[in-house]
Amino acid sequence: MPDFIAEWLNQNEIFTAMTLMEYWDGMVTTVHLVFLSLVIGLLVAVPLAILRTVRNPFVSGPVWLYTYLFRGTPLLIQLYIIYYGIAQIPGIQETFWWEIFREPFYPALLAFTLNTAAYTTEIIRGAIVSTPNGEIEAAKAYGMNWFMRMRRIVLPSAALERPVTFTPGSMRRLMRLSLWRFAIWRLRLFWCSLSANWKTIC
Repeated sequence: MPDFIAEWLNQNEIFTAMTLMEYWDGMVTTVHLVFLSLVIGLLVAVPLAILRTVRNPFVSGPVWLYTYLFRGTPLLIQLYIIYYGIAQIPGIQETFWWEIFREPFYPALLAFTLNTAAYTTEIIRGAIVSTPNGEIEAAKAYGMNWFMRMRRIVLPSAALERPVTFTPGSMRRLMRLSLWRFAIWRLRLFWCSLSANWKTIC
């Protein structure tokens, strides 16, 4: 490291050689969370969006309820509920799942994935229902069944129509993800100070 940079770092308390490594680790973790939550959320959202367009309320209703809850509640509350709710599942602390979910990264990934999938489901559903009727009628006249129409006409059309809507949402989620570590550890310290069973969580 050049001497002038080392001297500058030693003259302040915020940007030091040690804190810069912490910032770098935080940025890498945030990028991992963004990438994984977007990819997994998209994979979950596509079939949910298709089910959301089904006219049967027993099929589309649960999907609507899921998207309504996750889009209508703050992401921070979802993060807290998932992180501490998993710890309250009876018997989970004696299973291998506890070794995974006791770490903050995986509950955060689950919360962000579910939140991303909820928003993406509605985005894709909007693209599906906005497919021109002429394209669908032409596909029916060509003899395509429902599955083939969805695979060859509706989903490709939705993919071409909605990237502009999907990208700003991804950027907003990137900005919110930067608070995940701070939020979890602040509440974790508070919970540990109050809980009589702190050894099972902290």
